[in-house]
Amino acid sequence: MVELVVQQIRQRGLAQEVEARVQSMKRLTKFTVQGTAVGSDKNIQLDEVSILADPETIRNLGVFLISAASAMSTNGVEHMHLQDVIEDFDHEENVDFIALNSRLIKTV
Repeated sequence: MVELVVQQIRQRGLAQEVEARVQSMKRLTKFTVQGTAVGSDKNIQLDEVSILADPETIRNLGVFLISAASAMSTNGVEHMHLQDVIEDFDHEENVDFIALNSRLIKTV
């Protein structure tokens, strides 16, 4: 799948940027994913995350995560909520993503 995306982006003339990003994706530092079930306040650690959305929404989620990472590294932001940056965020139709800065927040 990644190879197909790389091929498509190469055709658009962004090969060097894509190659650098794909190389950096091969190694990640430790991270965890937390979540809550619908109708629950109980936080649980997740083993896997599946996002069922159209390509534009998935792209927008990526932009949110990249923007959050940038704000964290340049401005020391502790966390960012997707619901805070989406106009008229609908809690019935959407799921809030919360990006947490592990340099500032530690799990218990």
